[in-house]
Amino acid sequence: MKSANPTRISKLVERYYKPVFRFAAQLCGNPGQAMVLTQRTFQRALRQNRGRPLPANTRTWLFTLLFQDYVESV
Repeated sequence: MKSANPTRISKLVERYYKPVFRFAAQLCGNPGQAMVLTQRTFQRALRQNRGRPLPANTRTWLFTLLFQDYVESV
């Protein structure tokens, strides 16, 4: 199994963490749960996309992953 590129991970999180967290907070209304959802979203994204380029619509893709996780958790 290939390990993820740390630079790639850092850039992904740096660019999208705040908007993904804000979306999570709007969905659940709980900052603690929003943080957990955000972390799981990035973990899932990196697992699903290992070794491939990120999609052109990365933000939308991350929001979709987060929303799917949120729906499964309620």
